[in-house]
Amino acid sequence: MKPKYSLDEISQIIDLSEILGRQPSEVELKQFSDDAIELIIERTQSGEDINGRRFKEYSKEYAELKGTSRSSVDLTLMGDMLLGIQAEQDRGRIRLFMEPDQVPKAYNHNVGDTLPKRTFFGLTDTEIETLAGSLGVANIAETREDFDIASILQNIGFAIDEN
Repeated sequence: MKPKYSLDEISQIIDLSEILGRQPSEVELKQFSDDAIELIIERTQSGEDINGRRFKEYSKEYAELKGTSRSSVDLTLMGDMLLGIQAEQDRGRIRLFMEPDQVPKAYNHNVGDTLPKRTFFGLTDTEIETLAGSLGVANIAETREDFDIASILQNIGFAIDEN
């Protein structure tokens, strides 16, 4: 489940079926994928790497070019690289990956090839477990009898006129 960093591909496979002990629904797969991408982007923009450590500072020249302090490292200049994080789902597995045109840039950041190493892509085992545990979407077969659209709408903030 560890991320793969190469000049050809930046990706991570997460077997949600194995983690949950059952086949996840399409809704769960989509929710996990969206939450995973959001977590990576938020962590990165807060200046932390995949291990929770602060990113190495920008060079003086780059910080001046970007118009920020050297310590305000968020790996975002135009936003293209972080927006290049995508996900696809197949048979209970999720593949997080960088769009091909962003792979060289992401590779350099993640492995420190031509830039200071700032490993941002991927999820830790703890992050995966936390996201899987927060899905909150029960198996539809188990809840079919309890399905009440009025209650669901009220729970998400809709006012229901029961008359």
